[in-house]
Amino acid sequence: SALSPRPLAYSVQLLSEAVVSEFDVEAMKKHMRENDELSASANACSERELAMADEHMTNLGRRSAKERIAHLMLEFDALLHWRGAVHDGHIFMPLRQRHLADALGLTTIHVNRTLRALRDEELMDLRGGILRILDREKLMTLAGFDGAYLSAGTVAG
Repeated sequence: SALSPRPLAYSVQLLSEAVVSEFDVEAMKKHMRENDELSASANACSERELAMADEHMTNLGRRSAKERIAHLMLEFDALLHWRGAVHDGHIFMPLRQRHLADALGLTTIHVNRTLRALRDEELMDLRGGILRILDREKLMTLAGFDGAYLSAGTVAG
């Protein structure tokens, strides 16, 4: 958890501009105890992260390379749609093939070939830092994608 006093076992690399804020963990815990809405929001975020982690483990253990890439791109597409970050069907996607390879347990060569196959099949196109979903229905079927897990822990209101 981000509210743990222990160092995290992973790092973060920014691929685009971001605002990063440092905060005192104990002060945040105090605010969460005093504010039910903040606490509920943090819990919802944790539940969603756990659901996503579970889906990512399934992605690594049970899906082919093509299914893995399709699933991850559909996840990004859904998350960015909800944030209003999709413009004319184009999604800014600064991930390089090496990032996808690391995230999906594949080699960069295999990622390259699989992206080309998905493009040749007119399902999706990821080039020049832009993702375009060309045939959403077929891509969802291929990936076995059901984005319900992205709503885990959603707080009403």
